[in-house]
Amino acid sequence: RAAGLFFRIVDLERRQIVFNAAIETTDTGVILVDPDGGVLFTNDVANAILQAEDGLLLAHGKLRARNAAETAALIDHIRRKAAEQRAEPDWQIYTPIALQRRNNPLPLTVIVRPGPAFHPLKSPLQRPAMLVLRDPGRRPIPAHTLTRLFGLTPAESLLASELARGASLEEAAAHLGISRNTVRSQLQSVFTKTGTNRQGDLIRMLLSSAATLSR
Repeated sequence: RAAGLFFRIVDLERRQIVFNAAIETTDTGVILVDPDGGVLFTNDVANAILQAEDGLLLAHGKLRARNAAETAALIDHIRRKAAEQRAEPDWQIYTPIALQRRNNPLPLTVIVRPGPAFHPLKSPLQRPAMLVLRDPGRRPIPAHTLTRLFGLTPAESLLASELARGASLEEAAAHLGISRNTVRSQLQSVFTKTGTNRQGDLIRMLLSSAATLSR
């Protein structure tokens, strides 16, 4: 019996390590909070976002946004979602929030959900809410990953990486130090190798691919 319990604990710890690794590689922040915004848990990505203090920060152990109005709205959503915590998970219950920042025109994007399902308990010991964070400007897609995934040349991969981070063709050409004719020729080759036909389709494909999971 003791051996069975030991292996069960080991299995749970292994699962936690795997799940944590999966979340970290997606560059997703996770914060568990009480109904008043008091922080109960954060992962490494969320810690980095909070330490930047741009859009979301900690004040005396509680979450705060850039200004009083956004903070009040955030706490209101947290309380509402904490109250909707259920015995079984319902992923359709959530509220999206965009938190404005001082140092970046792109907002910090947040999904507020009820806390984890509390089955097999009949009621939760505490009703928390969960914040899932993504920073649209946190990191570019590594060019070498695009080379491996799609068979692009190093130059084509650099161009695709620039476009995926939001650069226009003109901006990409200037940043890479190549002519407009060269960048357009490379783009056509990228289209062929990725099976896309338009720049919008290419960017959508890149951002939904495993390339975004690389570091």
